[in-house]
Amino acid sequence: KITVLDFSAGGIIAIYASSMLPDAEINFVIMASCSDWVYDAPDLRLSGRVLSVYELSDFATSCKELADRSPAPNDYRDVESKTGKEHGAFYLPDDAWVLPVVDWIKAAD
Repeated sequence: KITVLDFSAGGIIAIYASSMLPDAEINFVIMASCSDWVYDAPDLRLSGRVLSVYELSDFATSCKELADRSPAPNDYRDVESKTGKEHGAFYLPDDAWVLPVVDWIKAAD
């Protein structure tokens, strides 16, 4: 029962970990990390259970396009936050993203 969770640059590391660890049992929560750079890295693929969390007002968007080109994700879901805080939406815990993340992790049990 492993969950790799991080945001921004740490979320990019989680994307690389997911790409290198094709284990369907690992959970990855990628927050505020996908943008044009992801699509310029053709070797990246997602594996495991992946939750993409992003803020509607932020430059980082959903990782769905990355998931769509990946043959391995066991499960993929998006959570869109609408706090209006741009990238700062993830600087502190906020129910807008914390509660869906906790529910998603619990669902893996």
